[in-house]
Amino acid sequence: MRTFTLPIAGLAVMQGCGSSDSPPASEPQKKNIPMFVERATESGLVFQHRSGASGQYYLPESLGAGCGLFDADGDGDLDALFVRGHNLEELADAESQNRFFRNTGEGQFVDDTTNAGLIDLGYSYGVTCGDVDADGDIDLYITNFGKDCLYYNDGTGRFTKAPEADSAALDDFSVSSCLLDYDRDGDLDLFVTRYLDWSVDIGGGCFNLRGGRDYCNPQRYGRALSDRLLQNNGQGQFTDVSESSGISEFKGNGLAVGSTDLNADGWPDVYVANDKTANALWINNQDGTFTESAGRLGCATGLDGTNRAGMSVAFCDLDQDGDFEIHVSNIEGEADGLFQNQNGRFLDRAAGWGIAGASRRYTRWASRFLDINADGRDELVVACGKVLRDINPPREDVPYAETNLVYQEQTNGRFTPLEDVFDPEVPVEASHGVAHGDVNGDGRIDLIMVSRDGPAQMWLSNPELEQPPATRINVETIHGTPAVGSRMKIVKSNGTAQTYHIDVSTGYASTSSHVVWTSGEIERIEVQWVGGHSSTHTGPWESGSGIVITESERHSVAQQPTIPTKNQSE
Repeated sequence: MRTFTLPIAGLAVMQGCGSSDSPPASEPQKKNIPMFVERATESGLVFQHRSGASGQYYLPESLGAGCGLFDADGDGDLDALFVRGHNLEELADAESQNRFFRNTGEGQFVDDTTNAGLIDLGYSYGVTCGDVDADGDIDLYITNFGKDCLYYNDGTGRFTKAPEADSAALDDFSVSSCLLDYDRDGDLDLFVTRYLDWSVDIGGGCFNLRGGRDYCNPQRYGRALSDRLLQNNGQGQFTDVSESSGISEFKGNGLAVGSTDLNADGWPDVYVANDKTANALWINNQDGTFTESAGRLGCATGLDGTNRAGMSVAFCDLDQDGDFEIHVSNIEGEADGLFQNQNGRFLDRAAGWGIAGASRRYTRWASRFLDINADGRDELVVACGKVLRDINPPREDVPYAETNLVYQEQTNGRFTPLEDVFDPEVPVEASHGVAHGDVNGDGRIDLIMVSRDGPAQMWLSNPELEQPPATRINVETIHGTPAVGSRMKIVKSNGTAQTYHIDVSTGYASTSSHVVWTSGEIERIEVQWVGGHSSTHTGPWESGSGIVITESERHSVAQQPTIPTKNQSE
């Protein structure tokens, strides 16, 4: 795509959640016309997840998996990676292999797993991507029940597995991971959640509401693990510093993790959603150590002090005060956590913001704040899939299937369920992992989802729906890779402001495009780069632009041509 340089230094535009200066409300969407249509098979994205379930109800089977969207070969479009498991009593075979799909353009995919070198047969859960060796391409980290895998990219989307010593691999039970520069030395470190000290010999099998055998609560085992922090030496080789950093002092059933600066001191903190153990908030002490502070700061449990089944982490500046709230999804019967950040202390506002009641009826996994309809306010997208069989499941052939949730923010700041999002003709699945990005290059947000023991789904923004033009913002490092950990304050032309965080690994065990969508005229952008320096860029920039900001000594700025929507081009 052709770009042109603006006659100013350094620019970033990014729309995020809860913006109040949205364009005038568009006409209500026509009923029964979904916002997203499912096109995985037509696009060549054919994948079937396997948990390896054999009727023994082994706990690792119940967690499903995440997925990934990232530009593996540097050609400007998003490739896809799906991971899966196998029968835990048997050796893995070709049917349990992870699958990599290369995007050949406009959202058409080919299975290129073997050529890409991603042929491991582990029992995999999560995907994280980033430039760990600072060579300008995207590397991969895959979490496993077993040894995790680090893959180096050669720049063409072909990967080489790192030696176990370089990845600090352990034979344990890892689920999610995220990249962060916790020591602010200019390279990306890794935080890895661990779930449970589990093995086949401790078995499984409890009972559900139907009176049949089903999966057990992790509390039954009482074998929680501490998480891990891996320090990058600058060349993509990692050392386990969990003990010296203090991370190993706390044990939990870690399912999801996200990192951002939560107390506004300029250093990245880490939040972990734990399953039936208290959630953890690791405050960065700026000296290579962390202090676990979730209980003291009010975001460890629900309002009643009960530990919940944390399954996802998402950040958003909902109240537009410059800091980030934390969303945590939980199991059926428990409300989601939506912790309002009040100068570094937190209060669960899920009920006040309108998501507590609706969320209790579902088991929620990956969650993301995304402006899926380009109205200037982020919706909350939540993937749902049961862990225990229901008395009246929506699909008897898929007993853990469940309808996904999408919430829309109202002018009063409350969220209400949004209807007509996904094509109702597509059968519901047991969705766990979600990744987002512009898959087909039309300037709109698309989603891929992976369901436990179900097919991959690719949800494309419906071209039949008219939407206002979206602004796309790409904030990148001097190497042209995602500027993970950077913060941006966007000031709109009407004087309102919103703060955003650049990341690729939020939600549940998944990795996504770091590009952010917004709409409305932007007057000024202030970027706080992960190394601590900042830059300010002056507009205005109209809605519908594609903007690239590259970190450098001069903070170069480029603007991409506007992509017309369907109604604009007619």
